[in-house]
Amino acid sequence: MAVVRTSSGKCKRCYTCVRQCPVKAISVEQGMAQVIEDFCVSCGTCVRVCNQKAKEVDSDVERVRQAFAANREVVALIAPSFPASFHFCAPTQVVAALKILGFSRVVEVAYGAELVARESRRLLFNPAIRKPLIASPCPVVVFLIEKHFPHLLPHLAPIVSPVIAIGRYLRARETGTPATLVFIGPCIAKKQEIRDPSVAGIVDLALTFREVKEMLRDRGLDPSRLDGVPADPPHPGEGRVFPLVGGILKAGGIGTDILDRRIAIIEGHHETMEFLSSFEEHAPDQEFIDILFCRGCIDGVEIDSDLSYLQKHRKILELVGESRHLNPSSLPEVPLTRRYEDRKRRLVEPTEEQINLILTSFGKRSPEDQLNCGACGYRTCRDKARAVFHGFAEPEMCLPHIIRQLEESCTELQRSHEELKKAQDELVHSEKLASLGQLSAGVAHELNNPLGGILLFSNILLDRLKKERAKAAGQGPATAGPEAGPAGSNGTGSNGAGGNDPGIPEELDVIVKEATRCRNIVRGLLDFARQSKLQRTHVDLVALLREIIALSMRTAPAGIKAQEDFPPDLPPCLLDPVQIRQALTNLINNAIEAMPNGGVLTVAVRPLPERQQVEVTIADTGVGIPEENLSKLFTPFYTTKGIGKGTGLGLAITYGIVKMHRGTITVQSKPGEGTRFTIVLPVENGHSETPIGFHGKF
Repeated sequence: MAVVRTSSGKCKRCYTCVRQCPVKAISVEQGMAQVIEDFCVSCGTCVRVCNQKAKEVDSDVERVRQAFAANREVVALIAPSFPASFHFCAPTQVVAALKILGFSRVVEVAYGAELVARESRRLLFNPAIRKPLIASPCPVVVFLIEKHFPHLLPHLAPIVSPVIAIGRYLRARETGTPATLVFIGPCIAKKQEIRDPSVAGIVDLALTFREVKEMLRDRGLDPSRLDGVPADPPHPGEGRVFPLVGGILKAGGIGTDILDRRIAIIEGHHETMEFLSSFEEHAPDQEFIDILFCRGCIDGVEIDSDLSYLQKHRKILELVGESRHLNPSSLPEVPLTRRYEDRKRRLVEPTEEQINLILTSFGKRSPEDQLNCGACGYRTCRDKARAVFHGFAEPEMCLPHIIRQLEESCTELQRSHEELKKAQDELVHSEKLASLGQLSAGVAHELNNPLGGILLFSNILLDRLKKERAKAAGQGPATAGPEAGPAGSNGTGSNGAGGNDPGIPEELDVIVKEATRCRNIVRGLLDFARQSKLQRTHVDLVALLREIIALSMRTAPAGIKAQEDFPPDLPPCLLDPVQIRQALTNLINNAIEAMPNGGVLTVAVRPLPERQQVEVTIADTGVGIPEENLSKLFTPFYTTKGIGKGTGLGLAITYGIVKMHRGTITVQSKPGEGTRFTIVLPVENGHSETPIGFHGKF
């Protein structure tokens, strides 16, 4: 089991661990980043960079406590970098705290570092050993080569790490019950190393400096308040310099001269990956390569120190200065060899077609779309596609693609919102018209009869007055003519009114005129409120418009020109010719009335074949309509004309007719520039229609 795993409740889809993992040993499943054990080198980079603390490190704390409780001999093997972590107290105080915690002995791993350094020197000067030789103390480097660069295994020094070296030294001198050896250090990879089958059974458990500090806090132990005690033998010498860059060279007496062409020092994970990746293409000239995945062990993931790099460096030098008296030649002989395995997991590479298909799934349809931004954690979009193919990544991890989808979704939502608002406005308007239609029907019905009586008797009075005047003048009886017709006739009775004949009272003339106007208003109300079934038939819309324009232009003021823009082959439209004529006539007459001083009337028709609709545009260059009045245009009884010049029902009736045809009508206008009405109607509709009244559903 991998020593690092993800806490499912804390992972927030940031993909920082994917970006920073040097070997991409992270698999994203349902947005959660999981460690892939087969690829993981236990470097702890994901632990270091995870701000959500979603990465958990396998802990041996409880097992160490159980060993304490069992009264077994538990030996602490403390890494030589411990002064950089426990900088707030003396090294001897750390030893004292560990013994109070329960460790029977505290041994410095620096002694094992001296054993490893001596063995490395021997290999360097052994002509039978293949060069260049890669140092092996860093377990991360060992895992890297085994799992990702197995072709470099012949170059990896077959030597155990310092902690295994000191473990073998202690095991060789054991008598009686074996002790429990517990490594304490800054490296997560040590937890994995001690489980490696090639060295397993030497060191039992591993704690990090962070975990030890937590154990001390749980016990209420403050090392800085304790009397210090020295570490237990064996005591190291210059092996304490091992956690610094080039420490193995110094401890082994190999040298650290930067002009020495036999050796090279590589530190840091970027430099390490670059060196291993380019080894075959650019084989190094050096004979010995010291590689530390971190910037020395003082920069380990679990060093748990707020000191700067140079301050930690100084702490190590202070400890080294206390132990340089030991002669490395007095070191005992300990078997330090080990074997390595090719543990690389071979994956089937996707074909070019498969890669392109995956790229398309997250919006990379052309090379220009492959931004290679690295937001998903992969260096290139193609690398990401390979990871998706192997099941290690998800297409949804592409941040630019997600942003683009969100933008499209927001645009679509905004469009839907606008359409919904428009539909709501139309529904509210339709409901208003329905209510007004019902009210208008009742009012018109009640008014029609008394208005008919007023017109009838006012015309009778006019006729009687005319007869009396004719009799008084010695003339024969005069006939009333059409003026005496009923209220429902086309005559108004005003031709013989007082305005033309001074013998007829002016009041009676006013009664006739105003009653006639009321009758026209009532007629409009009845038109607005009537229930009418559409009598659809195939209509030549262009011919109908030309006829309406010709009739309207006969009475138009001088200076008005009509422009027509009609397609030559417009298909027939399934419309009610009577009602659609009324609607178009209202709009054309309104356009003409809006240009009292002349202008241009433009009537255009445009087919919309993709929607099986036709668009009719009626525009003028007249006075225009203020913006605040546009929303009221289709409201019954609303008019901008003077008193007596309009009922305010024309556009409301037009609106209802268009809606009954399952069409739409919109208006754009600017004061001083003119107005444009746009009607969209279906070209053809074979469905049967149900009777729809203006006071019903549009």
